[in-house]
Amino acid sequence: MSIFFVLCASIGILQLVENIKLLYQKGEQLLIDRSFSFIEFCWLLVSIWFLYQGGIPIVGTAAISVFISYHVFGWLVAMRAYKLSEENESDSIVIPLWYFKINMGICLIFSVLSYITFTDINA
Repeated sequence: MSIFFVLCASIGILQLVENIKLLYQKGEQLLIDRSFSFIEFCWLLVSIWFLYQGGIPIVGTAAISVFISYHVFGWLVAMRAYKLSEENESDSIVIPLWYFKINMGICLIFSVLSYITFTDINA
């Protein structure tokens, strides 16, 4: 289980870097960004599986909950952006830059909680 939380912290750092990168790209996703998103989605499924297995410390449960919330928040923002693009009859979907700023904080929290869980398990 400790390897899982080290990987969680790593995924959180990857997300943080990805959001910084997307902020500088003004939200434009490149192929590598989509690849990272796929990896994060796969990790979401792994995290949910670990959550249902049980036996995770409370801080670890909080970390996984933050990770799930990150994805749900992203889906809600994406659905809203898609709806706005349909209303404006636009071919592009514009994700607001504030979204990436908020996500950086969420990713940092996820990484820190994952690392704390890792250190608690190995203490």
